[in-house]
This record gives sequence, C-alpha cells and structure tokens, in this order.
Amino acid sequence: MKNISLILSLLFISLLSTSQPYHRFTDNYGWCVHQSFSLAETYFAYTNLGDSIVNGRVYKFIKAPYHWSDFLVREDELEQKVWIIFKDSSSENLLYDFSLKTYDSITVKPVLYPPVTYVVDSIGFAHTPLGIRKKISLSTSDTTYVYHKLIWIEGIGSTFGPDYLSETTLNPNKYFNGPFYCLICAYTSPGVQSYSQNCGLPCYPWPGGPCYSMITGMNSVPDNNPEVEVHFISSRELLFQSNEIIKLIQIFTVEGRLIDQISIADHQFTYQTNHWASGIYVIKISLDNKQTLVRKIKM
Repeated sequence: MKNISLILSLLFISLLSTSQPYHRFTDNYGWCVHQSFSLAETYFAYTNLGDSIVNGRVYKFIKAPYHWSDFLVREDELEQKVWIIFKDSSSENLLYDFSLKTYDSITVKPVLYPPVTYVVDSIGFAHTPLGIRKKISLSTSDTTYVYHKLIWIEGIGSTFGPDYLSETTLNPNKYFNGPFYCLICAYTSPGVQSYSQNCGLPCYPWPGGPCYSMITGMNSVPDNNPEVEVHFISSRELLFQSNEIIKLIQIFTVEGRLIDQISIADHQFTYQTNHWASGIYVIKISLDNKQTLVRKIKM
C-alpha cells in the first residue's frame, strides 16, 4: 500500500511539474538577502538593472551590494537554464538548471573554490506569494566545499541568494562558523513580492536601508507626491483620504501575503480592521493618475 501511495505521489508531482509554465529568474526586479556574522545582522540588496549586450547576447545586469560583485545573467527559457558572467570576466558559468530531474548530477564552479558536483536529492514545490514554484534540493559529498546542500526555486533563485556561486562563506551555523546568507524576499516590481522567507528577521528592514525601496515601492513615487493620508479614526477603523481619486487599495502582511484588495473611485474611504491580528501591515494605494504609494500601519 505504501508503494502505491509513493507511486501516486511521484506521478502527481510529475504531472504538476509538466503542466506548470516556466517562470523566469530574470523577471525579478530585485532580491533582498539577510546576512548574519557573529552577532551582527544586515541586509543586502541585489537589483536587476535591465538589459546589457555582451558578444551579441542579451544579459541582465544585476547590481550587487558591492560594485566588484556585480554580475550579468542570461536565461534560456526553452532549456530552463541560467548562466552568469562575473565582474571582469567574459566567460559564462552555469548558475541554474531548472530542467534537472531527481538523481541528475550537475557541476558548479563557485568563486575561489574548485568545481563541485551536486546530485538532485528531490524535486518538490515552494509556495510563494505569486503561486507554486518548482523547488530543487541538491547535495554534495565533496567535503572540501564549505556547505553541502543547495535549494533552488524556479523563478526565484537559490535560498542563499540570487548568486550563490560567489557566496563562498556559506555556513549553516550562522553565529560561530562565519557568515550565513539567506534570501528573505524577491520582487517582481517594487512592493510586489515573488518570494518571502523568514531567516530570523522578517523582510522589513529599516527606512533608508538597501532593500527599503523594494519593500515599500518608494522608487515608484515621484517627487511631486500627491497628498494621501491613512490613519485610524477609531481603534478598528482606518480612514483613507487623498487629493487624487483612489482607485485601488491592496493590503499585505509584512511577509508579503495579500489579505485584501478593494476597488474604489473616490477621494475618501473607511476600512474596518476587525479581522486584523496585531502586527505591521503594508498598504499599497493606486491612484487615478497612475501613481502608486505605500504606507505601513501597525496594529
């Protein structure tokens, strides 16, 4: 009976994986990575700055935390593969191969380390704010490499970050054995998460921090901001007021989960928060003049 259940489960996963469209890694606007070292913790932002042509091929230029760690990536949607060119290099390395099957092997070339061979242990699914994505779990028996497990998520990247090959100090013990990198969120556009994960801190860094514009969407707000007020008029009632017509209000948890969406065509609107738990909420407000603003509310 157990064998039958296992066969049915594998068949379901196979059918689901073949029926899902391929999700492009290079469609992300940016990635926020949480790094811990000793007792210090910080965020890194990686931003997709768009197309760059190298040797007649189209790459995406990814702005990394430090200019010397910037990189280019090229994606083939049919092959389901992503290649990377590191700073001051002209040759490609294979970054991701989302076409791999269970028990397939792949050799990767991390910076400053010799090539290492990984084997696909399992293929499953990750639930993201934008739906189900394929998740590939890999491991290596090569003890010369500092970390022996990898998790890739289609359309998102590695759970270590978008470029795990240059993060050669990866270690599961973040407080004693060196830095620990963890992808906490990825964005298809400012304020719209394609992935969220808690690695000790939620995806909610300080204002002015490297990931702040991705989370709040402040980059999409021009200097001549319209006047929009959001405040409580009672313990459980929010008032929205704007000198521009409000078209749409979207309410997210701080982890990026959409909990409500309201279409409006007015300068003023009241909203009941009786169903909200204590915490921080992100509110995205779309106006008639096509501007978008983001406000944070704490319950």
